[in-house]
Amino acid sequence: MLNTFRTILFIGLFVLPFHAACQIIEVSGTVVDQDSGEPMPYANIQVAGGGLGTSTNSLGAFVLKIPDAYADGTVLVSFIGYQTKRLAIPTIQKRITVLLAPDRTNLPEIVVTPPNVLELVKQAFLKVPENYNLDPHVRTGFLRDRTLSDGKFVGFKEVLFEVYARGRKRRVGLLKGRYAEDKKLKSQVHHSTYNSIQPIWGNLPGEYLMLEIDRPKNKGIEDYYDFIWRKSININGEEVMVIDFDQKDGLRKSLLKGKLYIERSSLAFVAMDLNLSPKGKKFLKTNRGWNGGRSGRFPLKMMLKEQQIYLQYEKSEGKWYLKTATWNLSSEIRHQFFWYDGGTANLDYQSERVMTSTDFTNTPSQVDSLLEHSALSIHEMELKVGEENYEEAFWGAYNYLRSDLDFNQVAAKMNENNIAWEKEMKAKLLAEFARKKKSRSAKKFGEDLVYFKDMMEQTHPGLFWYTTEKQWNKMIEEAESYVRIIKEERDFDKLISALTAKIDCGHTDVLPAKSWEDYQNFYGKKLPLKLMFANGRAYTMGNPCAASEPVHIYELSTINKQSVPGLIQEFKNYISTDGANETYKEYVLQEEFANLYARYINTPESFEIDGVDQIDGTKFGCSINARVGGHEAVTPKESLYDYSIDNKRKLARLRIRSFEDDPLEETGFATFLNIFFQKLREKATEHLIIDLRNNRGGNGEFGALLFSYLTNAPFQYLERLSVATIDPRYLNRLTFEQVSLLEAVPDYLDNIRSEDDIFLYTDHRNLGTQEPSSFNYSGKIYVLINGGTYSTAAEFSAIVRSNKRAVFIGEESGGGYFGNSSFGTPVFELPNSKIRIQVPLAKLEMAVDDDHPKGKGVLPDYPVKYSIAEMGQQIDKEMAVALRLIDESLR
Repeated sequence: MLNTFRTILFIGLFVLPFHAACQIIEVSGTVVDQDSGEPMPYANIQVAGGGLGTSTNSLGAFVLKIPDAYADGTVLVSFIGYQTKRLAIPTIQKRITVLLAPDRTNLPEIVVTPPNVLELVKQAFLKVPENYNLDPHVRTGFLRDRTLSDGKFVGFKEVLFEVYARGRKRRVGLLKGRYAEDKKLKSQVHHSTYNSIQPIWGNLPGEYLMLEIDRPKNKGIEDYYDFIWRKSININGEEVMVIDFDQKDGLRKSLLKGKLYIERSSLAFVAMDLNLSPKGKKFLKTNRGWNGGRSGRFPLKMMLKEQQIYLQYEKSEGKWYLKTATWNLSSEIRHQFFWYDGGTANLDYQSERVMTSTDFTNTPSQVDSLLEHSALSIHEMELKVGEENYEEAFWGAYNYLRSDLDFNQVAAKMNENNIAWEKEMKAKLLAEFARKKKSRSAKKFGEDLVYFKDMMEQTHPGLFWYTTEKQWNKMIEEAESYVRIIKEERDFDKLISALTAKIDCGHTDVLPAKSWEDYQNFYGKKLPLKLMFANGRAYTMGNPCAASEPVHIYELSTINKQSVPGLIQEFKNYISTDGANETYKEYVLQEEFANLYARYINTPESFEIDGVDQIDGTKFGCSINARVGGHEAVTPKESLYDYSIDNKRKLARLRIRSFEDDPLEETGFATFLNIFFQKLREKATEHLIIDLRNNRGGNGEFGALLFSYLTNAPFQYLERLSVATIDPRYLNRLTFEQVSLLEAVPDYLDNIRSEDDIFLYTDHRNLGTQEPSSFNYSGKIYVLINGGTYSTAAEFSAIVRSNKRAVFIGEESGGGYFGNSSFGTPVFELPNSKIRIQVPLAKLEMAVDDDHPKGKGVLPDYPVKYSIAEMGQQIDKEMAVALRLIDESLR
């Protein structure tokens, strides 16, 4: 049997919903091998001519729901290498066992071995547009994913979803589903790789996609794989060639091996068996998957051990469709902070999916709300369709994949564990929170202030960048006077936060005690409104007291009898920014107002609010219930970087939301840039818009990498990196995830040298002269920036500005022009209050000119401001300015 290498797995099921009034014929049973009696996993169960069907599960069991419109039809049961069984629906019992016999039909006496197997495979990939349906069509599907840690269930999900396919694009809507997790286990092994609905179920065959290789210029699959013709088999009267493949010897990559099943007459792929090649396993890297693609993030790291995928296609009316896909991924998850190893766990991700219907006549039921398949995550699924109902009747008239275990028992056990864990956590956090609220002697707060002063002076590399030593000492004296009358930790938190904000370092932040933060995430009460801010005032779209009223813009005047403008000004005093920057304060306020209120004011059960309609002046007021804990509204994940090209205008738009490798993308940031700038050269693009709005930074090396594509001459990015101390007594008080700095980074001190009484850090790729990239771009550049353009995004913008390579549109960047203090941000904890201070390790000075106001970010050439009405309309004024400038240059 074609099966046995598959253990549990991954099937993308697509199902057609039936009208509630339809009568349903339900058939269940098992498909077994006639000779051996063994069950046959993932056999195809199909209603002839109806586009409806399902699959057996890993134990060979199935359930099929047939609408009465097909009551006189036929069910086809098939499996590769076996004779198809035809069952008349009127004669089918409700419970059946289907015996499939191996297909011993003789092929022609002379089976021609292909003279050039590689060319045959390449031709099969080229014929995909001809063999696979690219016309718009709708499918409905079912998936079951499970995650286990050392054999214990961390979570499982089952989801019905609808897919709208058009060409190679897929958009997905979630219809119905259920989800359960063990929260304690999840907190120990949570990993983003196992929380996304992987896109492979929705893709057409493609040599680069399916064989997991990059698409470099002038290279093809022959540079990566060897192909060997193995044999021919008979499938439904057609000859199917079985071709083995494996990665080539000598490749320093981790690629695949397996089998391709190709129908000789059409060169269509019937099935693919994809496994990790033993030749490349030694080249696997931590947090990297096949061929180096990113698969995890700090502080958990993943080492892939095994990955098996089986894809099977079906034919209908001359075109082929992906029918089933199974996936079994095994890895070792390591709790690792830099070089510190905090323990391991074996994590298995098992998924199975099957397509059950295709419809060419209807549009999807929710086309406007469908998401790109790569944007779906477990969190969207929980939010939209999660229900705690584990009975099979839950699926109603939808077809689904029968489970091979009792999910009721699994879910009940996980829920039992969750109740016990949450009870334990709640008791612990409530006790700690109550202790924190008690009055504390001024002496204890005074001790914390002395510790804070000492650590800041010894470890902060940019303490006196914008603040003089004299100003600092005066601020400390004033704090010492005030701390004598403080009795509550909230007031001490305000004092330390305001004191820290005054040194004008955006990467220095005050974090509340870990116990308070945990309490807020679990049980804290927060303002449930989404607010907009302008000119020191707060607004909301729609009346929060009367949702049925016309959607106007409403100003919020008071919250629990406190002036909202007063709250805004107070919160700004606690927000750290680079230099005299104000736009980053506005950005943080926009993102964090509810959290700032909970931390610095209160966490009430409800909020008394009032305000005024900005259209007609009508006043409003009411009480609204608080939102509990960290249950924020979930929005679809967006790719961290994407682009579009307008050939008519010879214009490209590059959007970078973060300077990081994107786990949702098949290629890393460096490969993405290389491909993008190659296309700009090929298409002779003359205008490039780079959108860095709300980009809070990321990997600093990626900023220099991007600039290397925008210049044709060697350049400097960083002038120097300096650190505050090499004294282990202070460095060991700094921690990453409770691991001391020198334990997490044991070679940290080896990369520091002293020069003119300054400690310089030397091991950074952005230091020294850098070369332009080979596909550098020489056209006009327009950079969109705002207060959320921060850290690496602001560094990059400063270099572009200094080298006069772009026009800047928007508002002042949130990050400083001359650099920032960053390069890793460990924390130290105050001994009594347990408040944590996040401090940067190094002062980064950019290689920029001096012709710029001190303490400011990158300033726009074309400033853009939004009125509150324009904010409500969600118009894009920055992009409009850029397009106007481009159009004017074309006249």
